[in-house]
Amino acid sequence: MMNCSKFGLSTLRPLLVAVVALFAVGCSADVDSELGYDIIPDHQKMEMRHLRFKGGKVLVFNSSASSDDKSVYDEREGKFFRTSLYHTDSLLSSNVSYGYLGVEHSDTFGMRAASLASSIIFMNSVDEETGFGYKPIFDTLSLVLTINDYGVDTLTPVKYELYELKKSLVGSVADAADTAAYSNCWDKMTEVYNEDKPLFTFTFPDGEKTGPTTTTIDLTPVYGEDGKLSAQTWDFVRRLMLIPADYDTNPDWDGYTKDVDSLYSSEKKWLSRFHGVYIKPVLESVDKSKQGALYSFDLTASGLQLQGRNRNPKDPTLIQDTIGANYYFYDSSLDGYTDTYGNYYDGPADVKNVSVNSIKHDFTGSQLENVKFAAYDESGAKLPNSARDEVSTCFVEGFAGITTEIYFTDEFLMELKNASYIDPENKEDKYRAIGINQCRLYLYLKGADYNWEKNIENAHLLTPLMDNCITRLGSYIGYSKLNCIADYDPEYEVAYSTELAYGGYLNRSRGCYELDITGFMQRLYNYVNSLDVESVEQFKDKYDETFTPRAIYLGPEAISPYTLLRTEIQGSSSELSPIHLEMTYTMVK
Repeated sequence: MMNCSKFGLSTLRPLLVAVVALFAVGCSADVDSELGYDIIPDHQKMEMRHLRFKGGKVLVFNSSASSDDKSVYDEREGKFFRTSLYHTDSLLSSNVSYGYLGVEHSDTFGMRAASLASSIIFMNSVDEETGFGYKPIFDTLSLVLTINDYGVDTLTPVKYELYELKKSLVGSVADAADTAAYSNCWDKMTEVYNEDKPLFTFTFPDGEKTGPTTTTIDLTPVYGEDGKLSAQTWDFVRRLMLIPADYDTNPDWDGYTKDVDSLYSSEKKWLSRFHGVYIKPVLESVDKSKQGALYSFDLTASGLQLQGRNRNPKDPTLIQDTIGANYYFYDSSLDGYTDTYGNYYDGPADVKNVSVNSIKHDFTGSQLENVKFAAYDESGAKLPNSARDEVSTCFVEGFAGITTEIYFTDEFLMELKNASYIDPENKEDKYRAIGINQCRLYLYLKGADYNWEKNIENAHLLTPLMDNCITRLGSYIGYSKLNCIADYDPEYEVAYSTELAYGGYLNRSRGCYELDITGFMQRLYNYVNSLDVESVEQFKDKYDETFTPRAIYLGPEAISPYTLLRTEIQGSSSELSPIHLEMTYTMVK
């Protein structure tokens, strides 16, 4: 038998000696980091660099002073960012799933208020022959709310008025083609309701019982001088209950509220008779010394509720039954629906269930009253960044309110263009382009420091700010249309249930928002690199902002632009922790 153990040792011994000798030779040789570099084609040579903009300074690699053993960076001051407040109240506000109501007063932001105009869709069927029964009696109309968010002082009483729309929202406040309407339609609403003829009023919250947990609010009818329901209130209620206009003079009426026009079985016919309602706060009902209250509610589970009674046909002095009907602001089945068996059904043709939120801002008497932040001039022309004041403290709020513009200055663009030079002083030695590996933007909350350890010491000041601020910021190149930067794609995130590298979230440990804007910065570089520019001053005449945007507008997430929260961050001229940007890139020969 062969001795396998003996055979292995005799065979491996010379092999091990050779391997040890090879390693011994390799360890004794110097490493040549550029070995083979000369045979790489010029167009394939690459170098990786890093740029840092922090504290009003830029940190740039100095190639001429650096060596294989030592990297040298130059630091210089400059004006690389310009932050300003930005306000456009022209955000899409129709069919946004939620309704908003309320008034708020703020020393910083002034007054903001919200009203709602909406279709109402019947949710109950009614017998065509008997309707609501024999000679029905109106008792109560209630507002049904499914509140999902609230803000400010939830106990401050706010009075509201409810009106009937005299014509359809479509083709007036909302576009006839796509039913789009925008948040700055407060004054335009006068076209669709008669402000001298409210139907009902209510106070919510009432300061005692009602608040965020309230689901039903009884409306107070408007009465005439005779002590009876006002003409407009009775006319609205009467038509809801199918009571004929000549009910008290027509001897042929048998007392039954027949649905002769099939209103309660045809949404199209219904909407031709009932265009909807408009609910607006009475601004004067909230004293300026009070904060006010704002509420958000789900339109698919909110609306009006009618309650009443009908009479015994044999003895009309006796009550026979209680009656009721619900009318919701939005019925999702009108857009089409899928049943429990997976069968899809189209919604009724030519039926447009529309809701429009209108938002009003008044900065009079606030800290922002004299700050220039308008996005457009009075003629509707877009204003340049220079028309807005630079600020050290920036704000981001929902509700079509104040947002922040980060403008990349000509000095920043020059640094970006010089990134492809080995030595900016030597224009001859230039790489063909750069590919940005990562570009991250850091925006620090008011009072937060670059040093996280100092933030721990200020935790008692920063924690309340973080608890009440927007948790994630969206980044846009066009805020009024919610036109996002390339890195921020909320539709993709929602469709694929994933989270992008963009981030945008508040890092509570550092007291700052972290945004990955690599795609935006690569686009900006590509355009800058194509320009024949040799000095900072030349960008003024050669940069075309209509071709490539050079500003980022910070706002709430695109999926929740009407959040009630606000955020306060440090701007470009902050003395503590101004904008911080880190960019790693690869230079391609």
